[in-house]
Amino acid sequence: IMDRLSAHFIELTRRVLETAQGKIDIVYTFDDLGTQMGPLVSPKMWEEQIKPHHVRLNKMVKEHGARVMYHSCGSIIPFIEGFIDMGVSTTQAMADLSSKSPGGNPPPGSMEATSRNCTPS
Repeated sequence: IMDRLSAHFIELTRRVLETAQGKIDIVYTFDDLGTQMGPLVSPKMWEEQIKPHHVRLNKMVKEHGARVMYHSCGSIIPFIEGFIDMGVSTTQAMADLSSKSPGGNPPPGSMEATSRNCTPS
């Protein structure tokens, strides 16, 4: 199912990017990977079952000269390095990452990863 869905979205996005002829700067992608308490799926499951589909989509987007914005609700700190690896240019995370949030204490180094994530590629 995931292969067919991702193939459909990759083809749809490819057609949009080709039709736009370079006038699209950023493509908005999304999954909701977490809750305020922590991830909905384990990082291992995400790495094996979900990330490969985003890698293919993101590669195609970048081949058309656009960047990738990735949205996820919830606490996504465990996934940030993987976002960088899969070619995400920036993230839109909808979560309270403050110390007041039960799942919000970012591990050491994660904020550095977030700033690396937002660099031009």
